[in-house]
Amino acid sequence: FVYCPTLDSSAHRGTLGKKLMGIMVTDVTGKQVSFRRAVTRHASKVFSYLSFGAGFLMVQFTREHQALHDRVARCLVVKKS
Repeated sequence: FVYCPTLDSSAHRGTLGKKLMGIMVTDVTGKQVSFRRAVTRHASKVFSYLSFGAGFLMVQFTREHQALHDRVARCLVVKKS
């Protein structure tokens, strides 16, 4: 529960897996997320799981391609440039 929020809110803006995929977590303005926002994002994933994955499927139907937990925490997952 500490690994993801710590790395998502670090200067790396993501876990090792995100780094390997060439993506990072930002707030909706493109800035580094705070630890508090990263914890909110991580904790909100429970709603995506409880909805039988519907929260993850939202990625296909939202303009910013956000999952439920990203919308709750006001975060984006973007490609590194």
